[in-house]
Amino acid sequence: GECELSLASIRRQNYDPASIEVLVSVGRHRSIQRNEAIAAATGEILFFLDNDVIIKDPEYINKHLALYQADPRLASVGGPSLTPDSDSLLQHSFGQIFASSFATQSIRARYWPVGEKRQAGEKELILCNQSMRADVVKKLGGFNSHFHSGNEENELINRIQKAGYYLLYDPHMSVERSQRKSLRAFCFQIAKYGKSRIEHFLIKPESFELKFLAPLAFLAYLGTVPVAPLILRGYFLALFYLPLFLYILLGFCSAVASYLRYRKLVVALLTFLLYPVHHASYGLGNLIGLYRFYFPGKDREIPVEIRKIVL
Repeated sequence: GECELSLASIRRQNYDPASIEVLVSVGRHRSIQRNEAIAAATGEILFFLDNDVIIKDPEYINKHLALYQADPRLASVGGPSLTPDSDSLLQHSFGQIFASSFATQSIRARYWPVGEKRQAGEKELILCNQSMRADVVKKLGGFNSHFHSGNEENELINRIQKAGYYLLYDPHMSVERSQRKSLRAFCFQIAKYGKSRIEHFLIKPESFELKFLAPLAFLAYLGTVPVAPLILRGYFLALFYLPLFLYILLGFCSAVASYLRYRKLVVALLTFLLYPVHHASYGLGNLIGLYRFYFPGKDREIPVEIRKIVL
């Protein structure tokens, strides 16, 4: 079904299929789903892959295992999730947004090969392309079930580091995963990221970083732009519009950088137009996260189902 392309890429691994255990966890609560799969897994190394991830490198598993064998303090290995060549120009624009430091800061390493192999944290690693030592994850209690649908891996990574282990980012250890197919789906995706981040701060206040609230400030600023001419005049109005001018300038420079990366003018233009959409969607997600944290709704419970697939 929907996992077939991912399963096919696992079957192409230069590794004994009989030694690969594939567990598919189905449900509505990602932390609980993953914890159930972790409990059911029998291997020493856990590979977390989303059902639409495609592994191109046939030595992917072997490379991960070699790194773990070299250092017992290594608890996790990951790399970027890249946009496939087969994606549309719009999807590649979404990919370039994620790969831009103007949009995602250091998180861009999740979506673009950045730098060299190095120790890393939750801002550079993405769970759809990450492996972990099973004993370390189980010892730390797995994923925090208070995190319903986002940032659960970020919080676990922070605990792994606090326990004295380290995590490795390898820009060459990449997988491919298609971007959202429509602007609407992209906006929902970014809003969910903003919602998850603010919930992370509220559940774990020690994780707070002011820079993640910049999109919320941007959203508030945009809300005041239409009424500014009614209140301000002359020099004060020009000063009010200065941040907007600087934002447009930075967006243009980032779009040029996108063109230099991808060499598609249409993608660069779309990327320039999508920057404010991205930031506003993330800020809106922050507001939704605040509301949902203090006024939680009731989610329909769906039991977790673990399916074992034989390669």
